[in-house]
Amino acid sequence: MIAIHPISPENELRVAERLRDSIVRAWPGIDTNTGDRIELLVGVRTPTDVDLLVLVRLAEPRIIPPQKRRRALPSPAATVQTALIAIELKALDLSQFDRLGNQLFPIYHGHVEKRSVAKQACDSAFGVSGIARIAGTHPYVHGLAWLTEVDDDALLDIEPIVLGAEADWYAILDAAMRQRPFVTAEADVIATARAAEIVGRTLLNRRIETKRDRARVECLSRDLAARAAVDALVPRAGTAQIRLIGRGGSGKTTSLALMAVSLAETGARVLILTFHLTLRSDIAHLIASMSARSGIPPDRIAVQTTASFLLGALADLGVDAPMRDGVIDYSTLDALLDETRGQLIETHDGIPGDAEHLRAMYPKRFGWDHIFIDESQDCTDSERDFLRALYGHRRLVLADGVDQLQRRQIACDWMRDIPKNEIIEHRLDKSLRMLRNVATFVNAFARALDLPTWRIEPQADLPGGRIIIAVGDAISGDLLRAIVASAAQQKADAADCLICVPPKINGDDRVRLSLLAAGADAGIALWDGTDPAQRTIATAGTGALRLVRYESCRGLEGWVTVALDLDVFASNRQAHPNLGPNEPSLDASFVANRAMLIPLTRAVHTLVITVRDPASEVAMRLRAAMDDHAMPRDAIAWVDASELARVLAPVASSSRS
Repeated sequence: MIAIHPISPENELRVAERLRDSIVRAWPGIDTNTGDRIELLVGVRTPTDVDLLVLVRLAEPRIIPPQKRRRALPSPAATVQTALIAIELKALDLSQFDRLGNQLFPIYHGHVEKRSVAKQACDSAFGVSGIARIAGTHPYVHGLAWLTEVDDDALLDIEPIVLGAEADWYAILDAAMRQRPFVTAEADVIATARAAEIVGRTLLNRRIETKRDRARVECLSRDLAARAAVDALVPRAGTAQIRLIGRGGSGKTTSLALMAVSLAETGARVLILTFHLTLRSDIAHLIASMSARSGIPPDRIAVQTTASFLLGALADLGVDAPMRDGVIDYSTLDALLDETRGQLIETHDGIPGDAEHLRAMYPKRFGWDHIFIDESQDCTDSERDFLRALYGHRRLVLADGVDQLQRRQIACDWMRDIPKNEIIEHRLDKSLRMLRNVATFVNAFARALDLPTWRIEPQADLPGGRIIIAVGDAISGDLLRAIVASAAQQKADAADCLICVPPKINGDDRVRLSLLAAGADAGIALWDGTDPAQRTIATAGTGALRLVRYESCRGLEGWVTVALDLDVFASNRQAHPNLGPNEPSLDASFVANRAMLIPLTRAVHTLVITVRDPASEVAMRLRAAMDDHAMPRDAIAWVDASELARVLAPVASSSRS
């Protein structure tokens, strides 16, 4: 069978339909043969966009007859059984290309693109192979360019992976073979077919809406205070830099989503940038749920990681991604951004810089009216300056998570060099996520940690919430079952819960591995956000508990949030405070104390904290917070780890005994 999957199609869908028809002509009946599978993914979004991705998995090898080749002997007959082919599409006529040697360079609005179409095709293939590598497979991905408006005769001396208007399915397969022959050995065929399946599943995965998701969107639609703030800010967007300032749980990301939808309803295009794939997936899911209810077209709002967007911009400016040992070297990205930033800015002679050309050449990727930056406090100065050079400051809307720092310990200064009358600041002081008892406890813990300026106002309209602190090794199948049961009692799904684990320490990843083993033994599914392969795949079901590292939990939330071995995390953070080059004087214990508040503010209804050592500094500070005068006695419990499951979900535990 043949399936076309429009992910974010522009004009590429028409070409995909043409290719499907060509495949059916070449291999009659393949469109109804369930043993064969060819998938055409249109508008794929990887760190480098792919116009058309062809995934071939056939039950048996199929013949590729000899093909006439440009200025070469006809090809020999060959076969194909499985393949991954990334195709860069160009709907430009010959006058819109500049030629150098055997390479063609697109011309957009009088500006010659710095990467040839062949180079763009190879970059597309590299993006797909990156998805495959993350998932633990290593297929060869063919990269081709298809110039659908250029006669083949005009391409006689051009690189063979560049195809013309007359290309059909066999011509595409032959061009791929000239790059590298298709695999034929049985083991290679099996491995490549598996890779094609994994890549397809990864790129096509859609997250399913949970009960909590639906309730969250419905609550937002009724939240008059949040709506009033957004309604006041939306008219100013584009005229000044807007900065939303708040601590964890104050609703910064939610406010960004509300603003994005409101602007999109007016016809504006909004790009939201955030720092890691897990949060990108969460924000995209929230936006999709809200947009569907408002009837907003899917291409009106996009959510990307900051790194993938910046790498894409560099690639379109002709700058190769920094690589080390076959993977992207993010440590050198700032230097590349600094080197390239000057190209974006208008010259002293009034000649437009490349920022204008980039938006004109790739309007779907760079023609954004507003740029929303989540966790803006953690941007590097180089990222800030590059984004300003590309879009200016008036298009920016920033979510500044006060003290929520991971990549640096002194917040990025987005106010520098901007006139005060072009800055709008809106403070979010109340807890929009945590129920009142949870917010009260987090404030008490901040006081116990000697962080007197850390405070979030508990929301009077959000009563309830509970906190359980357990001492010892709490990981077990019973705990996982209790988490699911506790959520269910509150009409939430397993996927609405969040479990945070410490980083791997000196090669020791015992907490994560024990948790995964407990899940397997108990038959409880876990979506493992600590695994790079899992992070590229959104949680598709409602029955899998979400597992993340402490350092990747910002912006996320859990109806039941479990912070495992918090003292181990704090100790490691103090040993590795991740200080920036200009931050050597910061106290490491202060950094660790501040970092602990990030996972605790992820909780909505129930916050579970475990500590390994009852005599640790963290345990003593937790005890002090528990005894704080503001803390309701019946909202918090201190238990041995062996009792945690029973206390968390007593009904579920008693039904098993």
